[in-house]
Amino acid sequence: MREALEVLGKLPAGSRRDERELGLLLSHGQALFGAAGGAAPETVAAFARAKELALLGADPDAVSRASYGMFIADMIAGRLDRVLANGNELLGFAERANDDETRITAGRILGSSCALIGDLLSAEEHLGRAIELSRRIPTMAPRGDSFAHNPGKTAQATLSHVRWSRGFPDKARQLAEGALRMIDQKSEANTAGYMMTWAGLLGLLMRQPETALGHAKDLIAFAAERGSRFWQTVAEWIEGAALVELGRAEDGLAELTSAFGRFAALGGKQHEPLIRCFEAQAYLRLHRPEDSEDCLERARRSLAETNQRFFEPGVQLGSAALLRHQGKDQEAEAFLWKAIELARNQQSKSWELRAATSLAQLWSDQGRRAEAHALLAPIYGWFTEGFAVPDLREAKALHDELG
Repeated sequence: MREALEVLGKLPAGSRRDERELGLLLSHGQALFGAAGGAAPETVAAFARAKELALLGADPDAVSRASYGMFIADMIAGRLDRVLANGNELLGFAERANDDETRITAGRILGSSCALIGDLLSAEEHLGRAIELSRRIPTMAPRGDSFAHNPGKTAQATLSHVRWSRGFPDKARQLAEGALRMIDQKSEANTAGYMMTWAGLLGLLMRQPETALGHAKDLIAFAAERGSRFWQTVAEWIEGAALVELGRAEDGLAELTSAFGRFAALGGKQHEPLIRCFEAQAYLRLHRPEDSEDCLERARRSLAETNQRFFEPGVQLGSAALLRHQGKDQEAEAFLWKAIELARNQQSKSWELRAATSLAQLWSDQGRRAEAHALLAPIYGWFTEGFAVPDLREAKALHDELG
């Protein structure tokens, strides 16, 4: 592929040469994504040049595929401002071209970026529209396979994280499982890798490490079969985080730091605040509070640099856990209130419940049982599903104890 691109580069400029180069670049970028990762310099360069050529030709399919490749590169690298600009530019192009398949791609891009910055309502709107359109357009499935991964199908996996955060864990799990059933691993390799990754991440978010571990092992086998360094690396940091949650702090920390270090070396910053929180948790369990604080400081720097505010309540919770471990309950209470405030601003019921349960437990330990019950009862009472997940089980146990 590289040799063909070099030969094309020596030919005289013109629309025919541009078309041939564009086709090669899109295929090359897709292959590079699976092998080296979306943020690898060669992948970024391939999609950037493809987008430049696609806009010259104004073909909706080529513009969508090139824009989607740039979206993957910027998303993995944590450049959310560029992702949002790219999505809005593509949506404008889709409206001018009156092309629903391009609207699907734009919705996936905008929904994913809105989710990570913590604008959950906008994320639901964009992703929901993309999913609805993809179900109405029978041609999207085969055409979508020529993307880095299928935007119509992966929108469903992305929406599962939003639904969890919004307070619907059962619906989130159903979306993730449905997304996995939609794919053919042989013909949709990168889509399959994405679906397994997001299902594993959902398991981590829902504090179901056995589920996360299962998806990580599936992804490791999948990556080994295809020789994909990128999917192998992602799978290992999910596995490491799951081991930490399962109480195997030393083993999990070793795998997590090694794998995420390799991911970062490829330019990856996506999900860094979440990963740093698992590292901090592991260090705390190993009675290394200084290292735990260092990881939390890295998480805070990542939030400032990348604006991945979806994870910000979790970072506040990690800071509160460290302070409680150090016997600094007053300082911990301030971080828990901040987590609640952030969750409410995002309209994230799951983060709010987790923070409120932690603060209610702190108050209960101090003998402030009536205040603890008054804080916990409204948010726990809001939930209508997901009562088997750890957050709801723990909230119910404390609620009943306080009541």
